[in-house]
Amino acid sequence: MARPEPLPGSHTATITVPSVTGKSVVGAIETLEQVGFVNIKVVLDSVTGTEVTGDSKYDNHQVIGVNPGEGSSVVGTAEIILIADSKSGVGSG
Repeated sequence: MARPEPLPGSHTATITVPSVTGKSVVGAIETLEQVGFVNIKVVLDSVTGTEVTGDSKYDNHQVIGVNPGEGSSVVGTAEIILIADSKSGVGSG
C-alpha cells in the first residue's frame, strides 16, 4: 500500500524563522514553538559553543543570534540553534 500523506499542519511544511534576537531564551523558545518548530537547541556565545538546552538558569539570558537566520524558510523538524549571551540576562544589570 502507498504511504499515507502527511497530515495538514505537520512538521513537513516549511516555516519562516521569526525574529527572536533580543528576546529572552525562554521567550524565544515559546515564539519558535508557537510557529511550529520542535527541535530547538540553546548554546552560549563562547568559543566552545557550550550547549545549555533545558538549563533554566539561562532562561532569561538574551538571544543574540539564531541559526538558520531569521527569515529563513525551513521544515518544522529542522534544528534551530539559539545563541544566548553568556554574560547577562534580559533586564538584569
